[in-house]
Amino acid sequence: KPDLIILDKLQEQSHEIKFLKKYGKILSIDYTGRNYELIDYGINFLYPSKIKHSFSGFEYSILKKEFSEGGKYIPKKSVKSILVLQGASDTHCFIPKIIMALNRINFAFKITVVTGSTFECGKTLKKILLKNSKEIKILHDISNMQDVMKNHDLAVTAAGITIFELACIGVPSIIVCSERFEIKTAEIMEKNHFGINLGF
Repeated sequence: KPDLIILDKLQEQSHEIKFLKKYGKILSIDYTGRNYELIDYGINFLYPSKIKHSFSGFEYSILKKEFSEGGKYIPKKSVKSILVLQGASDTHCFIPKIIMALNRINFAFKITVVTGSTFECGKTLKKILLKNSKEIKILHDISNMQDVMKNHDLAVTAAGITIFELACIGVPSIIVCSERFEIKTAEIMEKNHFGINLGF
């Protein structure tokens, strides 16, 4: 008999939401799917919310303390290291395409790629690495993300929670939306002078 059920998913089937509603009120976090009218309350800091009783906006973002603590990051005048991130899964396999694009830039820099626990593009990535002309390192499902971010001059990132972590630290970013529903977040970030938005 909970007072509140927290649904931290982008979408859920209607029968699952109706099942949960039997036991209490539902609060969703960044829910973008259908059946939103079944949800009682929403907190949407990444994506605009259609839920009737919701709190929307970047001021409701949920970040680990380590991203706001520690020394001040000072952006570099030249780029010698680039961090590439596309969320935990990289659903559309954009990381190999990003690496191919970076390979066409005719000056030296190091690349670090971070993949998440649900990354399924490993075979394609390995093929691209065989043709890679840059120095590249692959990190998988790491726990010290803030330390990795601070050690790079530029990030190529999606417009999920990672964009807020980079903004909090102060690492300049190029945004490649990993999903279409990230476009609005990316546009707002660019409008507020953080990051260059390349869209989906």
